[in-house]
Amino acid sequence: MLPALVLLFGVAIGLPVFLVLLAAVLSSTLLDPSIPDLVIIQRAFAGLDSFPLMAIPLFVLGGELMVQTGVAARIMKLATLVFGHIRGGLALAVVGGCTFFSSISGSAPATVLTVGKLSGKSLVDAGYSRNFMLGLLLSCGGLGIVIPPSIFLIVFGVVTGTSIAQLFYWSLLAGLLFAGVFAVCAIIYARMRDFPVLPRPVRAEFVRVLRDALPSLLIPLLVIGGVSSGVTTPTEAGVTVIAYVLLLDAFLYHELDRSKLVRVFRDGALTTAKVMIILSAAAALSWLITASGVAAGLDQWFGGFESKWTFLLVANLVFLVGGMFLDATSLGVIVGPLLVAAGMQYGISPVAIGVILGVNGAIGMYTPPFGLNLFVAPEVGGGSLESTVRTLIPFYWVSLLALVLVNAMAVLVI
Repeated sequence: MLPALVLLFGVAIGLPVFLVLLAAVLSSTLLDPSIPDLVIIQRAFAGLDSFPLMAIPLFVLGGELMVQTGVAARIMKLATLVFGHIRGGLALAVVGGCTFFSSISGSAPATVLTVGKLSGKSLVDAGYSRNFMLGLLLSCGGLGIVIPPSIFLIVFGVVTGTSIAQLFYWSLLAGLLFAGVFAVCAIIYARMRDFPVLPRPVRAEFVRVLRDALPSLLIPLLVIGGVSSGVTTPTEAGVTVIAYVLLLDAFLYHELDRSKLVRVFRDGALTTAKVMIILSAAAALSWLITASGVAAGLDQWFGGFESKWTFLLVANLVFLVGGMFLDATSLGVIVGPLLVAAGMQYGISPVAIGVILGVNGAIGMYTPPFGLNLFVAPEVGGGSLESTVRTLIPFYWVSLLALVLVNAMAVLVI
C-alpha cells in the first residue's frame, strides 16, 4: 500500500518518473523494518545486470548523433517530395517522418520535437489547422515506443525472457499498422477539406534529395534487419549504428563539430542515467509487490477470466490507465511478467503481450495527465495542457481503432 501511495503522490506533484520510483522503494525500505535492505540492493542491481540492456545507452547515443548530423532533416525532405503531390501528402510525410525517426531514436518526445520543428510550420502554411498538426505530431510521435529499437521492447524482453528479435519484428509490423491507420485518416481529412497539393518534384531535384538521404535510409535496416535475422544482437546493432553514423558524417555530411559532440554525449548520458535508475528502482519495486503477495493475487485474478478476449480487454485497460501516470518502460518491468504469465494460460504468446503493451504505451505517451509528449507540445506550437488534450480527442478514437487492430493481429497471427 505504501509504495502505491508514494507513487500516486509523486506523480501528482509532478516529480520525474525515475525519482517517483526511487522514492517508492526507499520509503518502503525505511519505514518497514521487515524488508531487508540487502535484498532491495540486490534486486535493484539485478535489474541492471543483463547484457542486452547494454543496448540502451548505445541506441540513445546513436539517436542523439542522428539528430545532430541532420539525418532526420534529410529524411523529412525526401518524404515531402515523395508524398507532397498527393492530397494529404504533407500529413503523410509527417506520419512517415515520425515512423522513420522512431526507428532511429527510440524516443517519443524526441520524435515529436524533431519532426515538429522540421514540418509543423509547413503543415500550417499548407492550410492544415494548428490543432490537426499538433494532434498528428503528438499521436504519431508515440510510435517511438513501438518501432524498434525501442527501449521498452529491450527492457520487456529482458524482464520476461522474451526474444528481443521477435519483439522487434512483430512490433515493427504493429507500428506500421498503427501508422497506416493514421495515414488513411489524414488522407480522408485532407480530401474532405480539399487541401492544396504541392507540384510534382523535378526529376533532377528528386534524384539529388534521394541520393542525399539514401545512406540514412539504411540505418533502420542495420538495426531491424540485423537483429531479426540473428546476424547481430541488439547491443551489437547499437554499436553498428553509432559507427555507421560517425562514418556518414565524416565522409558525407560534415555536420558534427566539438560543441555538437559534447551535446550528444551530455544528453545521451543524462537520458541513459534516468532510464537506468527507472530500471533498477522498478525491479526493486516489482520484488516488493511480489513479496507482499499482491502479485500472487493479481495473477490469480488475471487467470480467472472466461476467455482470452476478456483477459486482453482488462490487460489493455490496466496498461492504458497505468500509462496515464507512468512510462511504458516502468510499467513493463512492474506488470509485464504478471501479464505474460497470465497470457500464457490463455494461449497468448509473450511476444503478442509485448506488442500489445507497446502500443498501449505509445498511446500513454499523449494521454493526460502525465503523457510525456504533452509536455513538449508547446515546443511545436501547442498551447495549454487543457487545449492540447481537447485537440487530441479525435486522435484518441483513431488510436483506439488502431489498438483494436493490433490486438487482433497479435492474437490471431503471432
